[in-house]
Amino acid sequence: MLEYIILFSIIILFLGASAYSNSQAQKRFDIEYSEFLSNNEGIELFCYTNREKFLYIIENDILPYLDESINIIKLVGKEPVTSLDVKFISQALYKIENIGFPNVMKVVNGELLDISLHCEIYNAINNGKSDELIELVYTKFEMLRL
Repeated sequence: MLEYIILFSIIILFLGASAYSNSQAQKRFDIEYSEFLSNNEGIELFCYTNREKFLYIIENDILPYLDESINIIKLVGKEPVTSLDVKFISQALYKIENIGFPNVMKVVNGELLDISLHCEIYNAINNGKSDELIELVYTKFEMLRL
């Protein structure tokens, strides 16, 4: 019986230490993420998925016309393909307010603001109005810039 009590105590101590370690790691990550946002104040992002039906149109009718300062993120499945730090971009995408891709984002005052273009982009594409796509994107970026 004493052996079970000792074993149970050891397991409880191990679980407690593990939980503490995980919480400290999460706190460090949260600090690093906040630093990432602060270090990238004003950065603008355009994120889209590799959804086959619209991929060609987005990559040919939108991306070439975006300003060079706008960072592009392509979601391949759930993995972001970007020149930025993937772990922080993954966190940013996990925390977006307006779910739906394509999405435009901007870091403002250490926070990531976002606007989904999902409905507008796909409605324009489905209605043969691909010539309006870049204007839709820039209209949403202007909303973030205010």
